[in-house]
Amino acid sequence: MLNRHDFLCRQRMFAAICLFGAALTLPIAAADIRVQPQDTQQELPVQNNRVADSVELRLAEQGAEHSAYISGYADGSFAPDRAITRAEGAQLIYSLVENPGDERVYFYDVPTKAWYFDAVSTLAAGGVVADDGYFRPNDELTRGEFVSMLGEFFPDGEYECAYTDLDENSPYYEAAAKATHFGWISGFPDGSFGAERSITRAQAVTAVNRVIGRIADTAAIDGDVVIPIFSDVFAGHWAYYDITEAAIDHSLSTEIESETWISYDVEATRREPNSTYLIDGCLYATGPDGLPVTDAYAGALYFGPDGRYTCGDSEVDGYIRDIILEIYDPSLTREELLHAAYNHTRDGYTYLRRNYYQIGDTGWELENARVMLQTKRGNCYCYAAVFYYLSRNLGYDATAISGVVGSSRSPHGWVEIDFDGVTNIFDTELEMSYREKGIYYYDFYMMPYSRAPWQYVKG
Repeated sequence: MLNRHDFLCRQRMFAAICLFGAALTLPIAAADIRVQPQDTQQELPVQNNRVADSVELRLAEQGAEHSAYISGYADGSFAPDRAITRAEGAQLIYSLVENPGDERVYFYDVPTKAWYFDAVSTLAAGGVVADDGYFRPNDELTRGEFVSMLGEFFPDGEYECAYTDLDENSPYYEAAAKATHFGWISGFPDGSFGAERSITRAQAVTAVNRVIGRIADTAAIDGDVVIPIFSDVFAGHWAYYDITEAAIDHSLSTEIESETWISYDVEATRREPNSTYLIDGCLYATGPDGLPVTDAYAGALYFGPDGRYTCGDSEVDGYIRDIILEIYDPSLTREELLHAAYNHTRDGYTYLRRNYYQIGDTGWELENARVMLQTKRGNCYCYAAVFYYLSRNLGYDATAISGVVGSSRSPHGWVEIDFDGVTNIFDTELEMSYREKGIYYYDFYMMPYSRAPWQYVKG
């Protein structure tokens, strides 16, 4: 019988998860899969001869290299809540096979030129996939099917489980009991296992990490992977650490029992140079080298030690992030999000007369934004301050202006942003006040000074 030390993690894994379309399903909550604690190394089961020697899994080992075995889509997303197909599930497991060998089993519905042919035919030859003539590669992979495939690599035992929807006559009972015993995957809060339910990409990666013994170094990921690897798997996502663990090549310390990174593939974290990224309502930036900007300015915007843009006040940052999340739609461009932020500021608050400022005064933005965000009321400076921080959180080098407006030279606050060398006015409060009077023909969004209906004087 072969033990875990016969399968050292010494070679790069063969292929990343294939990124072909799969139908969207409703996400399953994090509680649906209970994982081992991140700070302990689970005992791995011994592999056995139920499958051919050529398809043994590559298990994790302390002090070894852990190679990436997943990747994302071309748009930078991972689609963690998307159900994987049977073909994708086979490819994921195949990417972890030590020495795939040359033996193949053919299926009527698996063309030899299909991207998943080697995975399916090799796993079938090894007894991991049932050889019944048809594989159904485009069907969604179920939880029962997934644990059954993984369970084939490990010996049977006196394992039991007590799920409300599984009994000992179920074809998935043994696999579910084995998976539960070793902590790969567990059931739902209602006591069911859900063998017929689809398994998502995030759930599959989390389970595979447990099977092969990979446990993320959360401290290293928090400290080094400042910008999330995938645009839709951010810090705080339930599977963030497991997916990051599986997406970045890294080497481990030989002296600490739990997984501790000593180096990692920096290239995996490199992005487009001199760019900004809006992820989970937070703005990140890269420098000329494509690496994250931390505790430094990128243009006029300051990015803290965690790589996120900050106004310098955590309370206001929280309010602004909540608004960004409220208005965010992945189909919108950054400029369309700016317009949505403008409309939110214009329509989401009511007027309250407060103090005024002299022409050219600065430093009033934070206090006035806080008043508006806390009370939902404020004057022109409050309106300007809220939109100022929203636009900066979207990556725009906005400036809040204290000046005067019109022939009466009334004190007034607004925001200006340059586009293509033209300085534009954004006056949310004035447009709001006209709308309150039933006048809708004034549009103060991205209005050049030359087109203003009256004079704006900023000192």
